[in-house]
Amino acid sequence: MIPIAVLFFIFAPQMVRVFSADPDVVAIASGFLRFVAVTIPFLSSTLVLGKGIGGAGDTLTPAMMTGIAQLGLRVPVAYALALACGLGPTGIWLGINASDVCQGSAMLWYFRRGFWQKRYHRHRAILEERDI
Repeated sequence: MIPIAVLFFIFAPQMVRVFSADPDVVAIASGFLRFVAVTIPFLSSTLVLGKGIGGAGDTLTPAMMTGIAQLGLRVPVAYALALACGLGPTGIWLGINASDVCQGSAMLWYFRRGFWQKRYHRHRAILEERDI
């Protein structure tokens, strides 16, 4: 996903011009598209690993990570940066980026530590015991 993120970052104005030729729209939307481009690898980790962990039987952990990152981190950080620090929309995007980076990093850490495997083996044993 890193090559895709680089393309989004480099060609943001051209991508926006597909939807609007207004120079103000292109300038603003290109900046925000670049914010998104930075987090694409983390978003990919969150989606792929979260679904994989859930498919292995550990659905609670990805759900909790998502809730904590989205509600516990994204909203307060975006609010604080936008209003308390006076960054406006840029603060909102920085808050979104912060939560995406934290969530993707947490998901990668959890996956690499193998905690999800314990739940998988426990569920697998139950299924084999019931001959399912």
